[in-house]
Amino acid sequence: MKSTKILSMILAVCMLLSVCVLSAAAAEEAVDNAPDASEPEQAEDLADTGAVSGAWTFSNFAADNCTADEKAILTKALEGFGGISLDPRDVIATQVVAGTNYAFLCMATPIVPDAVSHWAVVTVFAATDGSVQLVGTVDIDPADVKVKNDSADAETGAWSSAAKQTGAPLPTAVFDALNSGDGMDFVSIAVLGTQPVSGTNYRILCYGTTVTAQPKTDLYVVDVYENIQGTAEVTSVAKFDLEAYIAAPKPVEEETEASTEAATEAGEKSPKTGGSSASALAILLVILAAAGACVSVYTITKKRG
Repeated sequence: MKSTKILSMILAVCMLLSVCVLSAAAAEEAVDNAPDASEPEQAEDLADTGAVSGAWTFSNFAADNCTADEKAILTKALEGFGGISLDPRDVIATQVVAGTNYAFLCMATPIVPDAVSHWAVVTVFAATDGSVQLVGTVDIDPADVKVKNDSADAETGAWSSAAKQTGAPLPTAVFDALNSGDGMDFVSIAVLGTQPVSGTNYRILCYGTTVTAQPKTDLYVVDVYENIQGTAEVTSVAKFDLEAYIAAPKPVEEETEASTEAATEAGEKSPKTGGSSASALAILLVILAAAGACVSVYTITKKRG
């Protein structure tokens, strides 16, 4: 009788522990799955949605500055690439490496019925042996063009731009406003988008060259407003953030390191890690409790028999 009471107490303790462990596991999983208060939520897109004014839309005003050789490089890189038509309009920047990287500004049109075109920067690598590789494409959202600090200096080996002579066709008033002086000569590459307001806003990608003793050329995004009377003025000027649009393959070492870090971070944040251990312990306790119950039943049955 005494042994039966002891076994019953062991059974009760095991059941109680299993319930506690399962509760702790559930609580831990809930905490792991909860948003991290130390990491702020992603900010909402503050780009102009056109709620008050019209939305920014694609514009096909563009120069055609690609040479035959440049077009041939892109055509070769696009062999086997389908689903979208890429019409090159300019090589907006180049980078000399073990060969040359090209940043093509292309009019991208999906090959589907009623397709809507958009602008994209297409990065192509041309090796010294004549081989070419399509590195990647990045779309340009005319409502949210990435710009950078005007004081940012180009680094050694960075991408460089050379102003072309032929600019994108523009309305006369917009062209005059763009070439109004103010210490900078602009050559329009493409109108990235237009926005109807009480008149029209034009967002233009340009080559900008400083009017100084040592001229310097860079890529700029210039906004020009033309009112309904046909008068235009420049409303903003900012450097185009080319680095946000070019695509470049990562070295193998960096990819391996990044994959390792990502796996480690995923392992640290995985809600299953702690929960699985706790669940296994709970299952073990339940098994022990069941075994204790079987022993208790057997002992009681044997005594009665």
